[in-house]
Amino acid sequence: DGHYLAHLLGFMEPQRPVALMGYSFGALIILEGLSELVELEQNEALRPSMQPWTHRSARTHMVLVAAAVRCDAFSPRGPYRGALQCVDRLVLINNSRDDALKHFPKLDPCMRIEAMGYAGMREAWVPSSLEYTSTDASTIIGRHHGLPLYLSSSSLTRRIASGALEGLDVVKVLP
Repeated sequence: DGHYLAHLLGFMEPQRPVALMGYSFGALIILEGLSELVELEQNEALRPSMQPWTHRSARTHMVLVAAAVRCDAFSPRGPYRGALQCVDRLVLINNSRDDALKHFPKLDPCMRIEAMGYAGMREAWVPSSLEYTSTDASTIIGRHHGLPLYLSSSSLTRRIASGALEGLDVVKVLP
């Protein structure tokens, strides 16, 4: 799915702002897609009709909610560090009590690494050029794992929407 997202994003005009929001394993799809775009660009393998993503003129915002991604994904040697080159803003909404994400280390027993959506990540890994915020939603969501829970909270919905859209020059289309 990340490959298909990369293909779709590669055809976006560089002057068109983009907001990406991924919940749980949707965060992994976004990171795979952005990483593929970076890799294609570095290897000069972008198709002639595809646009580069590391130097876009428009802003790109990424909101990851209860991300089922390893917590060191953006570390200096992390598997998705390159994806940060594609975004201007990163908003993480985590849940340190999420029962489903608590079991994330069992997906790869050799690694035994926590999920970013459960443990968060080190702020030191965020490039200074990137707008970054992180919120622990555990007091609102509790031990549950489900996007409707996040969207039924007005404060979390506002945080998701403002993280994704605030500051983007979005053209309104009238019916």
